[in-house]
Amino acid sequence: GGRFEISLNDNPTTILIWSRKQEGRFPEAKEVKQLVRDHLCPEKNLGHSDRKNPKQDS
Repeated sequence: GGRFEISLNDNPTTILIWSRKQEGRFPEAKEVKQLVRDHLCPEKNLGHSDRKNPKQDS
């Protein structure tokens, strides 16, 4: 088995923003965009990627 993690490197610190082992699944592209944005430029609007998924609201 392999390892799937997404991290941001802000020397000297590395920030883990996604771990398949911890989450139990792979992220959706929308989630990756939001996680990266939240750390690098939280005030930036991602447009359609920031809209809620109507399936999750029911």
